[in-house]
Amino acid sequence: MAKKIYLLVESLLCVILAGALILAAIQIYREGVIIKAADPLESIFTREKIAGKLSEIAPIFIIFAVMTLAGIICGVEASYKREKIFMTSQTRNNHKNFQVIIIIASICLIIAGIFNGSALDVLYKSVNICSECIGLG
Repeated sequence: MAKKIYLLVESLLCVILAGALILAAIQIYREGVIIKAADPLESIFTREKIAGKLSEIAPIFIIFAVMTLAGIICGVEASYKREKIFMTSQTRNNHKNFQVIIIIASICLIIAGIFNGSALDVLYKSVNICSECIGLG
């Protein structure tokens, strides 16, 4: 029973950490859009902004890391039933529907990124990486 509770808490911490990281990225982007409106050459993602947001999330990450390490030391691991499970036609259809939804969402987000100017930002950053860091050009 304790193992199940541990795995449940660990899973919830993982979801909370992922959510916190997503929210931090959204906040950085929103603040950056306001700054970029005032000065188009200003960078949205600076080290200071990212460090500030990550310092807010650090306690969650530390708790997650300590719990994971404690689980490894205590030998707690998730056990899965190793039975043969045959997919029914309904399960296959649900799986394909999920894949189609993910592909459509990906295409929509890519198109949204192109229309809001993110593709140009990515191009500038890739040119800078090639020019400055790698030394091409």
